[in-house]
Amino acid sequence: MQTSDLSVDDMQKSSDFSQPYSVKDDVVTKVPFKNIDGIAPAGSIDSSINEMSHYMILHLGDGTYEGKRIVSEKKPATDAHWPDRNASGGALQIGGSRPTIYAMGWVETTFRGHHMVWHNGGIDGFHSLLTMLPEDKIGVVLLSNTGENMALEPIAYAMFDRLLGLRPIPGSIDTKRCGTKQRRPRRKPRKRKFSWPNPALNPPIPLRILPVNT
Repeated sequence: MQTSDLSVDDMQKSSDFSQPYSVKDDVVTKVPFKNIDGIAPAGSIDSSINEMSHYMILHLGDGTYEGKRIVSEKKPATDAHWPDRNASGGALQIGGSRPTIYAMGWVETTFRGHHMVWHNGGIDGFHSLLTMLPEDKIGVVLLSNTGENMALEPIAYAMFDRLLGLRPIPGSIDTKRCGTKQRRPRRKPRKRKFSWPNPALNPPIPLRILPVNT
């Protein structure tokens, strides 16, 4: 990975780099680069589709790249693909995927019965996704220079369907989510009436006579 860097300032010194854009109300607008060096581990890696593909190939292999061992056989890269703790939220779940689990830097789940790991990222004007089916030796890298691009996951899953020879699940790719209208309309918060104290919540024994353990 010869051209990847850790700062948008360094990226702009390159002879070839993408400009950031946002989409609002079907209007594409160029936005400023956002420097997040202060929280660099959260999303400061700048790379290309070519170099991210090489990184993915390493993870889909046996720890070697172009005949050279990069990761120890005793601690293979695939160890990072297995769960460490529960996680919630994340990428759009399609076709019988089970809940997501957080592994070592990867989100681990299933795609239509196939073991899947993925991670996405995004800052102002950019969005990315790297997702793999390790046991099937299949992976997809998608980079977008529009922020919050909701099309990446459906595109990746459609590619998995084709590569696995599976019929797409009807309705699994919502064209509305893949278009330029990326933000869901915000609902107005409903006004709720609360009454306090609530007689139904009063304890059966007055608090003043409850025993205190010391």
